Amino acid sequence: KTKPQSKKKLSHSSTEPSEVFVQAQVKRKKKLKVKSGSELLNGKMKTEAKTTLASTLKENDPEFYDFLK
Repeated sequence: KTKPQSKKKLSHSSTEPSEVFVQAQVKRKKKLKVKSGSELLNGKMKTEAKTTLASTLKENDPEFYDFLK
């Protein structure tokens, strides 16, 4: 009884877990993208804080500069 039940479970719910799994992976990818992106930005801002790019950005758009920080 246990073997056919497990097979039924697998075949019946095969679509649901895959959808959940895909959603989880999408969420994970988004999180990774956001994390790595912000980390890269923070690193850039730290290393390029004294460059003309950062200073011009600070002058032209201080709100956006603060948002990047």
